[in-house]
Amino acid sequence: FTSTINYTQFGAGQTLTDINQLLGICVNMEHSYMADLVVRIISPNGQSAVLHQQGGDGTYVGGANDLDNQGNPVAGTCWNYCWSATAPWGTWAQSAASGSTPHVMPGGTPASNALIPGTYTPVQPLGNLLGSPLNGTWTFEVCDFWSLDNGFMCDWSIDFDPSLFPSLF
Repeated sequence: FTSTINYTQFGAGQTLTDINQLLGICVNMEHSYMADLVVRIISPNGQSAVLHQQGGDGTYVGGANDLDNQGNPVAGTCWNYCWSATAPWGTWAQSAASGSTPHVMPGGTPASNALIPGTYTPVQPLGNLLGSPLNGTWTFEVCDFWSLDNGFMCDWSIDFDPSLFPSLF
């Protein structure tokens, strides 16, 4: 699944030159089995950073609905997750119920371990995006490698440093 945001308001040729200019990448989503997901951000020129690379067996993302019919999925409750270069928590896999530093709470249907909403460390450094043009199409990609579960993405965003935006006055 991919979703895009097209930016046009930055200066011509303006690029991401400092990782501190990228405050975070956030998604509101739910999924019943995070161990089969690969989540990635792709910049307008194709540079990318993997945010989650499988792992996290037995952990929901958000308030997943794991009792729905595969032919007619019903969304659970989307929770907000972010990735940042200054994240307080490790990767999703490290923070899963089976991870080295679990950050889970009960959630979903049926209730199970669910990743706590918050800000996490990406698998690949967000510095992979340095030099990317700010204008253009940014893509959020989620690949699900197992057909027995499902999930929903409610929305996503990129939070750039406000100083990058031209003055509106």
